[in-house]
Amino acid sequence: MGRVAYVYSNMSSSVYAHVQTIGVPVADNNNENARLIDFGMEPGAFFARHFEKSHLLLRGALRDRSFAWSDVNEALQRIDPVPPYFKLFKDGEVSPAVFVDEAVEFGAPRRRLNKAKFYELLRDGATTVINRFEESSLAAERLCRSVGRFTGQTTIGNAYLSFGGKGTFGKHWDTHDVFVIQLIGTKRWQIFAPTWPLPLSAQISTGQQHLCPAQPVMECDLQPGDVLYLPRGWWHQAIPLEGGSFHLSVGTYAPTAMDFLLWACQRQTSLLQAARIGLTGDSQQALDVNGILGELGKTLRNPAELAAFHRSLAERERCHGEFDLQGSMAKPNAIDLSDDTHVSLASPHPPNFDGPNLIANGAELRLESLRRALVLHLSKAVSLSIGDLCARAPAVPRTVVQAALLDLAQHDIVVIHRI
Repeated sequence: MGRVAYVYSNMSSSVYAHVQTIGVPVADNNNENARLIDFGMEPGAFFARHFEKSHLLLRGALRDRSFAWSDVNEALQRIDPVPPYFKLFKDGEVSPAVFVDEAVEFGAPRRRLNKAKFYELLRDGATTVINRFEESSLAAERLCRSVGRFTGQTTIGNAYLSFGGKGTFGKHWDTHDVFVIQLIGTKRWQIFAPTWPLPLSAQISTGQQHLCPAQPVMECDLQPGDVLYLPRGWWHQAIPLEGGSFHLSVGTYAPTAMDFLLWACQRQTSLLQAARIGLTGDSQQALDVNGILGELGKTLRNPAELAAFHRSLAERERCHGEFDLQGSMAKPNAIDLSDDTHVSLASPHPPNFDGPNLIANGAELRLESLRRALVLHLSKAVSLSIGDLCARAPAVPRTVVQAALLDLAQHDIVVIHRI
C-alpha cells in the first residue's frame, strides 16, 4: 500500500459548515441516460434473474452507435499484430509468419500486418481476434467500464473481426461471463444449455464438444447495437454471415467461492500450528483435521471476513481514467464542466474507506468531507450528472463541487465523461 496522499480543497470554513446538506436524497433522473448500454434493469434485478443462471438478449441496448470501420482501421494501424493479443484463426490458429512482416523502421525493429496476406485470409473466411482490445480503443475501454460499473466486476474486452467463414472456435464454453456487444454487421449465435455449470478457469471445454446438447436453447442474429449476456459454462458458437462483422466480447470476472476459500486458508490456517506441521509421508500421521477445519469454518461463516476478502480484491485493482487535455484538467483555474456532463467511479468495486481515508489504486487518499460525499453518492449509481451532484450540495458553490470532481479525476478515482 502506498503512502497517504492528502486531497483537500481551499474551501472556506463557511462552505464546510454546509457540506452536511449533501446527504439530501435526489432522484437519479439522468442515470439511465448516462449509460452507454441500456441493460433494461437495475443491477439487483440482473443478479437475481440472470447472473450465472440464464442468458439474456438485449436488442438495441447500445446507446452510442458511432463505432465504425474507421475505428477498427485505426486500431489495426497501431497494434502489434502477434500473439497473445492478435491472432488469426482458419481451421486452427494461423501462424503469424503467414501474415506479419518483420521490418526495421528508423533503426528499430517493427512488426506490421502484411495487408495482402491479411486481406486474403479474411476473404477466405478467417476470423481475427484482438485480445484486450480496450487497450487499443478508447470506445472499447468505455464499453468495458460501463459493463464493469453495472456488474461491479473487473472486465476485459476481446474483439472479433470476420467477413464470412465457418467461425472461430466451434461449440465451446467460456470460464468467465461474457457480454457480447455487436458493433458492426451481423453475426449468428447459437446458445446451448450448460453440461458443466460454472466452470473455473482451468475447466475448459476442449475435447468435450461431444457433450454439447444437440439442440440450442436459443438461436439469434445479433445486429449492431444488440447485447447478449452469456453466463460461464453455457455452450455457444458464433457463426459469421456474409458481409463484415465486428463485435466486442466483454468478459467479467467475479470472485468465486473457491477464491474466498483459498484466501481464507492462507489468511487463517497459516496462523494455526496444526496446519503448519511438516508431513512425514507416513499415511498414519495424526493430523488435527477437526481443529483446522473448525477454524477455517469460522472464517468462512464470518461476514466480516468476506468483507475483508472483497476489500483485498479492490486494494489490488488498478484503475485509470481518461485524459482530458482539451478540458479543464491541464488549465490553471479553468472550470468548464456543464451540468449535463456525467461522472462515474473509475473502479467497478464499491469505494473502500478505512476511517477518513479512501483506499484506491494501491494508495490511501485522505479525503475531506465534500470529496468523500461525492464518492459515496457515485458509488450508488452507474453515473451521475454534474447537475445532480451539485443538487446534492445546494449550499456548496458549483465551482467548488466541479473543482473537487476534477481533483478526484486526477487521482483516477472518478471518470468525467465528455461524449
